[in-house]
Amino acid sequence: GRNVIAEKKGSQFPAKSIMLCAHYDCVGGSNSNFQGADDNASGCAALIEAARVLKDIDFPYTIQLAFWDEEEAGLLGSKSFPSSGGGLPEIITVVNLDMIGWDGNNDSLAMFHVTPSLPQSIDFADRMHHILTKHKIPLHSFVKNPGEPNTDHQSFWAKDIPAIGLTEDYDNDLSPHWHRFSDSIDNIHIPYFVNMSKLAIMTLCEFAQEGTSGISP
Repeated sequence: GRNVIAEKKGSQFPAKSIMLCAHYDCVGGSNSNFQGADDNASGCAALIEAARVLKDIDFPYTIQLAFWDEEEAGLLGSKSFPSSGGGLPEIITVVNLDMIGWDGNNDSLAMFHVTPSLPQSIDFADRMHHILTKHKIPLHSFVKNPGEPNTDHQSFWAKDIPAIGLTEDYDNDLSPHWHRFSDSIDNIHIPYFVNMSKLAIMTLCEFAQEGTSGISP
């Protein structure tokens, strides 16, 4: 029942933040310790790498790295986090990572989850695609609209924050090890995971540099 939040204050707009997040809990019973490599140690590993590579870099906007607990119990950790107030910065947008390590058919597809109720989430997905192509990351993007609601970006959609979910292909190539003991590092597609992590971190960097101003096509 505890979230873990790391924060790096922005140099110009410390009261506004860009959030990269992932849930750190996984399924398992009292008599079995599931490994949860893809769901969702993969997302958490990308956040830890973001902290490592960005720790000495200043951005205009505040960066938040959020590790949610109890996603598997109904998004409880992310639902409990306030969007602002109490000394917390106002969240401009959220990029949620939930399962970024499986590519069974080797098509390198990155799924962007958005919601039609928040058109800006669609605009931000377009910006993510621009980042992908600009930096020549070997991935193909697919915008799922409406996106999957049963993960933590839904908590922010409910608060009218234009969150984006970055995941593996939930529709046609969901990991067969999902919610099984076999969800181990042996079943992670490392090159794909690295590329998804790069996309997430580059998106965080560019959003924290540009805010909501957008990137010219």
